[in-house]
Amino acid sequence: MESMQAALNRLSKQPAHQIDELNKIWVRDLKELVYDIEDSVDAFMVRIDAPVHTKPHSFRRFFDRTIGLLTKAQSRHHIADDIQDIKKLIDEVSKRKERYNSFGVGVQPAARVDIDPRMPSLYQDAAKLVGINGPT
Repeated sequence: MESMQAALNRLSKQPAHQIDELNKIWVRDLKELVYDIEDSVDAFMVRIDAPVHTKPHSFRRFFDRTIGLLTKAQSRHHIADDIQDIKKLIDEVSKRKERYNSFGVGVQPAARVDIDPRMPSLYQDAAKLVGINGPT
């Protein structure tokens, strides 16, 4: 997940007009995967960390612990299925990006930057400027 976040951060630093459509689609898919992973982790934390409040030495506590172990095993099985599904989705997104980036497209180079033609005059020496000897 750290690698996904790093890739998203790297692309977010690029100006929007320099990112091609394939990378925009890939970023959208990657964000959805990150959300799915976070949802699975949250569901895992809720299912596994459920507290049990009963008396220390009672049949009810034994029964609750036994049912809790079965429930945790079932929850872990569902979480494992979620993880497998997410891994498949990650592989699909990765293969799709590799397949379509094989055409040699990606982030467009920033070779040309348009600059306002008045901008260089702001950084001239005062001696070179004309018409600022006195108030007009």
